[in-house]
Amino acid sequence: MKNIKHYFAGANTGIGFSNFFDYINNKEKDGYEYVIKGGPGTGKSTFMRKIGEYFIKKGEPVEYFYCSSDFDSLDGVRLADRNICVVDGTAPHVIEANVPAVADKIINVGEHISDDIAKNKTEITKLIADTKTLFDIAYGFISIAATALKLSLALTESKDFDAEAKAKEYILNARVGVTDSTARVRKLYISTINENGLFSIANKNNYKKIFKVIGSESESAKIMEEIKKALIEDGHAITVSQNPLVGDVLDFVEIPALNTLFVREGSVISGDNKDILQFCADTVKTYTGKAGASLLKAKQVHRKLEEYYVKNVNFEKLDELCKKVIAEIEERIKK
Repeated sequence: MKNIKHYFAGANTGIGFSNFFDYINNKEKDGYEYVIKGGPGTGKSTFMRKIGEYFIKKGEPVEYFYCSSDFDSLDGVRLADRNICVVDGTAPHVIEANVPAVADKIINVGEHISDDIAKNKTEITKLIADTKTLFDIAYGFISIAATALKLSLALTESKDFDAEAKAKEYILNARVGVTDSTARVRKLYISTINENGLFSIANKNNYKKIFKVIGSESESAKIMEEIKKALIEDGHAITVSQNPLVGDVLDFVEIPALNTLFVREGSVISGDNKDILQFCADTVKTYTGKAGASLLKAKQVHRKLEEYYVKNVNFEKLDELCKKVIAEIEERIKK
């Protein structure tokens, strides 16, 4: 749908879990943030999804932010034109209220968990430990893939390559023009590593124009950086998405106002190092796949963990709380 955008606010990366939750809302503008606290299976994702669906029906542009390891779960939802969001503030992306009641508010869904949950302490503790082990294994595989990509970047490095000129060609072709608005860089993720391996949600955003930036790993990375610089100089507000393996490489640059996306495709393999570059590409694919397999197991264990909580949550009370938050948001919109 035109008024819905999809992102990750965090990602599983070459250096562990990385997040840009501070970029969900625009801190430079008036807004409000609801921070949900609660354990697994306590209804946080359903809570946020209901809020998003309600305001989509009201015609509000909505942004969804998905869990980096589980695309079926939400980490946040935002009313884009109102700068109001509801986010999951539990580990690994712990968020606290900075200006309580004025700019943000804690919602503790854990209040609706029965004390009977304590009967399953042993089982729950084991499942949490098993999940951590599987994530540690996944991050080990991701680290190997990251090393292979870094090697590709080094082997394709060229001092004579004119990335700035190439970037200007892409921008000219995209016809994005110059704007007198205030340039702003928003950092989010459009791709992550999850049970599918290296996974992108760019195709869910129905971009009007998509431009593929093609070259070697190093060439395409340099062009993307120059595209970013040029768009900022021309006054565009942009959203940039880092590569999940190597954080100083941009895989996506989005111009939300024009619904336009530049996508890095470092797939060109040539030259004297062709064999080792192919080896690196194969290694990235293999080990992001192995990481995905471990993350799938972690997801399955997490589902078992959630079952213990689901049986002990008062979902009627949670639904009442959701309706209350929706009513509060509607009042904020009227102000």
